[in-house]
Amino acid sequence: MTGAETLEFLACLRGGTDVAYRAALEELFRLDPDKKIRAGRRATVRRCQTVFLSSHILREVEAVCDRVGILRSGRLVDEGTLTELRHLSAQTVDVTFDGPVPDLSPLPGVRAIPVGSSALRFEVTGRIAPLLAALAD
Repeated sequence: MTGAETLEFLACLRGGTDVAYRAALEELFRLDPDKKIRAGRRATVRRCQTVFLSSHILREVEAVCDRVGILRSGRLVDEGTLTELRHLSAQTVDVTFDGPVPDLSPLPGVRAIPVGSSALRFEVTGRIAPLLAALAD
């Protein structure tokens, strides 16, 4: 959306447009009403103390945020710096076995989910090397 479209949308959410407030926002954020917001967002965001950004793109979040909140089904489930929240990232490994499915439950940071009679999906939140070594055996 353009700057003007964004401000109009936000004004509708609040029940109307305050022309003086809108002009102050345009000046404060050096907002060009005809330019797409995305083009100048980083410079705009750096002038603020608190900004709510909704994104699934980690690179975008890292560029503009010091702290992050994770929402699931509309509820805050965790918050902190990106470094503090790295533990939430998981790798997924799907494995189909020729023989019986091994019990790899004792591996730290590994959750095994059956996805068939001879297949498992592993969600790895820690190092992946122990899982790979166990699978190689």
